[in-house]
Amino acid sequence: MTNPVMTCPTCGPQEFRPGFIDDVAVDRGAVRWVAGPMQVSPLGRSASLTREQRPVLAYACGKCGRLELYVGSAPDRRV
Repeated sequence: MTNPVMTCPTCGPQEFRPGFIDDVAVDRGAVRWVAGPMQVSPLGRSASLTREQRPVLAYACGKCGRLELYVGSAPDRRV
């Protein structure tokens, strides 16, 4: 299956990489993006230890409050 082509507000039409946001680190005030479709382990958590993980960065407009989320460029080592 190919990755969907969507329109990025900054770059225009691009191939987007599928993934999901994992809140396992929510007790530390952070979430992370994990590559690929979500799979659940027998313990009920996302099975993501062997996949690429990146921090999720959030930015809000100081005027209107629009919120945008971005995947950080450095791998997330908090696992």
